[in-house]
Amino acid sequence: APRHLDARLLFAFEKANGAIRAENRRTGICKETEPNWLATVGCVLWADLETREGLFGFIGDPFAFLISPDQTIRLLTEDQLRPFESHLNFAHQDEMKDPTRNVKLREYQDRYVRNVPDSRCFCGVKFRGWGGLTGEESAMDFVNIQSVDLSPGTRVILASDAIEALGRGNGQVREAEDYRWII
Repeated sequence: APRHLDARLLFAFEKANGAIRAENRRTGICKETEPNWLATVGCVLWADLETREGLFGFIGDPFAFLISPDQTIRLLTEDQLRPFESHLNFAHQDEMKDPTRNVKLREYQDRYVRNVPDSRCFCGVKFRGWGGLTGEESAMDFVNIQSVDLSPGTRVILASDAIEALGRGNGQVREAEDYRWII
């Protein structure tokens, strides 16, 4: 796909990140007990229905699958959180099981690991942090954009553990019109 489209997709992530930054500032939530802010994963699919070319971008740990006409399934995302989470569950099992200590781990993750390319666990192990739309400018370092072939019959499945129907919010039940077929 043309380079200017990569820039447009990145711009979409920047706008979403900026909206989260504005909401965090408006509500003052990030000042209560830092780090305490609105944050989310994100994914965007842009499709040119004439050329059947597409761009897919993501940040964080959403899941997206491309199912080709021959039923081959390709995972388009990677869980940017997984290496750190695996380390915590292996090396810090006791801390993870103790709710009073686990809260401090969450604060540490949000402050020193999320959106930090060269981060470290509190025990010293080095990591690449993971991304999330938090309003921080450093979030854009974690956006991953790739070209996808959208041949006739291709399906893209987007999933997350935290999807809210855009515009509905408030945990309302999702309805059929919340979902769109693009191909």
